[in-house]
Amino acid sequence: MINILKNSLIIGFIITLVQKFQAAYKESLIARVAAYLSSKFKILSANSSILNFIKRRDFYSRVLEYSFFVSVLDKALNIIPRFLNTYYTKYGHIFAESLIVRSAVNILRRIEIVIALSIVYIISVPDEKWYNIYTTVIVLALGAMFFVKTIFHRFESFNVKGLDFALLLFMLCVILSVGNSFFPMDSMRFLLFFLTCFLLVIVIVSSINTERSINSFIEIMLWGVTFTGLFGIYQAKIVGIPVNPAFIDLVTNSDAKGRVFSTVGNPNNYAELLLMTIPFYFAVVLNSKNVFKKILYSLLAVPPLISLVWTGTRAAWLCFAGSVLIFVFFKNKKLLPLVILAGIAFIPFMPQSIYRRLMSLTQADTSAMYRIKIYQTIMPMFTEYWKAGIGLGTDVFMGICKNYYQYTAKVPPHAHNLYIQIWIEMGIMGIATFVWFIGRLVKKCILNLSNKAEANINNILIAGICSIVSVLVMALAEYIWYYPRVMLIFWVIVALVLAALSITMRKREGISNKA
Repeated sequence: MINILKNSLIIGFIITLVQKFQAAYKESLIARVAAYLSSKFKILSANSSILNFIKRRDFYSRVLEYSFFVSVLDKALNIIPRFLNTYYTKYGHIFAESLIVRSAVNILRRIEIVIALSIVYIISVPDEKWYNIYTTVIVLALGAMFFVKTIFHRFESFNVKGLDFALLLFMLCVILSVGNSFFPMDSMRFLLFFLTCFLLVIVIVSSINTERSINSFIEIMLWGVTFTGLFGIYQAKIVGIPVNPAFIDLVTNSDAKGRVFSTVGNPNNYAELLLMTIPFYFAVVLNSKNVFKKILYSLLAVPPLISLVWTGTRAAWLCFAGSVLIFVFFKNKKLLPLVILAGIAFIPFMPQSIYRRLMSLTQADTSAMYRIKIYQTIMPMFTEYWKAGIGLGTDVFMGICKNYYQYTAKVPPHAHNLYIQIWIEMGIMGIATFVWFIGRLVKKCILNLSNKAEANINNILIAGICSIVSVLVMALAEYIWYYPRVMLIFWVIVALVLAALSITMRKREGISNKA
């Protein structure tokens, strides 16, 4: 197949065209201006206090990773597997005769593939056929499988040190917010799903410990994202989606069509899922070693991109454009002016329905007015409970919010803002640890990008930065954790970034040990 593609006249023409374009661009005025701006930016960044702070090595990371708290948690999670592993090692020759045990050992050797296939299944089932308990059961099964793997494989363990200390503190705040809840029983249901996400993070970070495993995981996961994109196109073009006035203002968008929601059930939530996953197509294309794979994953990215446009989610469109700029900035700053100019040049060719949808952001449509009314409703509650919070979950949020004057027609289910929602539910410590964790995570990624030898991992980290930053910008106007499967994908992306950072850390420690 690869030879056929290499000998194809069409592919050859495209490659030649790209090469000529690259050569022409290098000699162009735009390229010279881009190089000039890039050199000026380097000078400014060298004297920037903010950028120097980001680039500065984090002294506390090593201290926190080897703290008493982390050591206790590491021992608590790994004491039983290590104990059982001694018996398996001692009597392994007996177990080796079992076909079931041999099969399990072989399957668990590539457990990241099992996890990735599970993610594909989770995001591919249509919303009307999905129950959130399925996610919990699947993740518990994955956790049990990795537990068994630690028994079979001596050097496998739950990688607690691969988790950031600030994330552990945020997990602790989530648990404590149940005890502080006005309605503890209602909070327990939400705690179950938070714990499901946290368990999956630990399993992914512990399972993915090589470049091969992280690349395999991402490549398989993206097939599931492509399926949702194809399903969205099927909805729009084959089944047909009726216009839902709850999702779009028909006054400012009179020619609007039904918004694609694919397997998720809500166009905004589906757009959030795509916003977090599409940047990884870029990483896979860049990391691929042959032309066939590059073309394949470029084509696989098309259905999700089309579905992203058809979700009609304006915030997601703008955030995706921002994520493209972030990717180009970290990958090749010199191309940034060209990408910006290409984006501006595309505006006249933009479909009028999309252009009007974007321009409606400048008008006071029902969506914007609804959010303003929500903020007016929740501000008295926020003012009263900002210190300790009201307890975990949107049920608790609604239960307390109904006691205040309602500017909205009915009690809002959430704050339509991730940060305000976390703050109201978990108090000042909850939002502080979450923001601290995200800041540390992005900083670690940027620091790691300075190591040019880790090109493949760096591409994944750049995709991770684009994914997390873009969706968290969108979270200023959306509660992105309201839909549990989207919340799960958020933590999957976080886990992938942590795993990538852990891989580079292990490599450096291995090099330093050899030295």
